[in-house]
Amino acid sequence: MVLTNTIQPDFMAFFYPERYTTDIRGAGAVKAAAEERLNAAYVVVDEVLDRGGPFLLGNAVSIADLFLLMLVR
Repeated sequence: MVLTNTIQPDFMAFFYPERYTTDIRGAGAVKAAAEERLNAAYVVVDEVLDRGGPFLLGNAVSIADLFLLMLVR
């Protein structure tokens, strides 16, 4: 859920900040806020991988790992 409900939407806000404000002058702040949230979310992902890895759900690759790969580009 963190991948689809947090990281993916924050990437959208990061890459398309003008879509998240009615004042184009605020696009920089939208992008900066999205970057902060992404950094925090990836700390959580790193903790999950450190605890139970090497994959998100333990010892086997899952679709979640492939989705994460897409999100880290």
